[in-house]
Amino acid sequence: MSRQKVLDTAAAQVGISGRPNKFTNWYGSIGGTTSYAWCVVFIGWCFSQAGLSIFPRTASVVCVLDYAKKNGYFKAKGSYTPTPGDVMIQQSGGASHVGIVTGTGNNCFYTIEGNCGNAVKKVTRYYDGKLTGFFVPPYSGGVTDTVIENNDQEMPKDPILYDSFGTGGNTVNDAFDIDRDETYRFFAGGHDITEYIGNLSWQNTLSELATTMSFETAKSDTKYINLYVPQAGDIINLYTNTEIFRGIIISTDDGDKTANKYTACDFGWYLNKSKETYQFNEMPAWKALKKICEDFNISVDSIPDLETPITKIYIDKTVSEMITDILELCGGGYNFDVTAQGLRIYKLGSLYAYPEFRITPNTRLIYSSLLRRNISHSLSIEEMKNSVKVVTEKDSVYTVKTVLKDEDSIYKYGFLQEVVKIDPDKENADTVAKQKLAERSKASETFSFEMIEAVNSYTRAGMILSVDDTDYLIESAQHSIKNDVHYVKVDLMKFG
Repeated sequence: MSRQKVLDTAAAQVGISGRPNKFTNWYGSIGGTTSYAWCVVFIGWCFSQAGLSIFPRTASVVCVLDYAKKNGYFKAKGSYTPTPGDVMIQQSGGASHVGIVTGTGNNCFYTIEGNCGNAVKKVTRYYDGKLTGFFVPPYSGGVTDTVIENNDQEMPKDPILYDSFGTGGNTVNDAFDIDRDETYRFFAGGHDITEYIGNLSWQNTLSELATTMSFETAKSDTKYINLYVPQAGDIINLYTNTEIFRGIIISTDDGDKTANKYTACDFGWYLNKSKETYQFNEMPAWKALKKICEDFNISVDSIPDLETPITKIYIDKTVSEMITDILELCGGGYNFDVTAQGLRIYKLGSLYAYPEFRITPNTRLIYSSLLRRNISHSLSIEEMKNSVKVVTEKDSVYTVKTVLKDEDSIYKYGFLQEVVKIDPDKENADTVAKQKLAERSKASETFSFEMIEAVNSYTRAGMILSVDDTDYLIESAQHSIKNDVHYVKVDLMKFG
């Protein structure tokens, strides 16, 4: 049965990881690279290997959704229970992702997904706000009677805690259909003020929790023109093909004769302002994080299943300080920010950006970083250390606990050593040496450039951007929209 062939083919790929891979090599390059978000390509490969041409050849979640709707194969969530072999579609809440349904039960459904944390995995999904619906392919031979049981799936403790945002690895644009309206709408206090705002820009960084936005509105001295004047405290919403920013006006400047000027921040701003005291005793990290969010009425976009037990007292700490510390106790490598849906915690390296744009409406999409401008790139070894000596001190007597060296770096750049003093009762010498050497043994690299991406595309700090087949972590992203053109300046650091 053709349906079962697809399921068997997908199941045989579980565990394959990385990019580029055999799926992206099968599909071919996009924008000159085979290192891109591949959740859709994985499913196309499975259908192809099963000898079926009933799935569109595309790398775009949007195109899959449009194809399903145009051909009568789409079933919306809430009105349909999926069948093994159907394709789950997420195209909401900032998430763009697909997966092959393998079974249902327990008010959830099970999938096999490509590019799920950059790997093929079995996953448990829920009928939540990120789910758009299902592509029901026109298989021959009817529907299989076999429902695949929940077998070593990735099962979250609580459906709202599962990190379904990051698993797709796509930005909200995910390659736009040529007919899709690439535009935006801007609201202040519930009023659509798109037509008379100007100098719209916003930025986010890894080092700062909140995304900051600035804009202007035109002033009018004509009493017959009724323009809404935004006020401090107004809620701001920026929509493209989904809501990409929700925040609050924190300052206004109405001194100019022709324009009012505003600064807004997303709700991450509040996480740096409010303080509280907590005591956790062997509580799993995910549960501690959820507890903090519930107490402060913080909506949740996604929290991964972090099982590290937290035993700690926090006294007079801000929300952001407590979250940061809990994530460090989980081993580090995590970041958090705020989306329009709430707090989002994700593993660095799990979110990939794929910015694209069209030069004209009737031309193909171009991978934005191929046409970068104002490039700045430098390398420096001024702060490099390729040897770390860890010592302890007692009664003015120093004892060397360990020395760790990067011999290749020493051969290339010369001997550059750092001495670190530790408290042996609190720190492990080998662990400290490994951590310090990993941090300091690389040449310092700065890399930034400007690019254009579609108006309804959102590349933000914390995502991975592939440039010339090399992955870079976006440290900061500065956006502006001028004359309906979306400009982005990114500051990058090499990842991995």
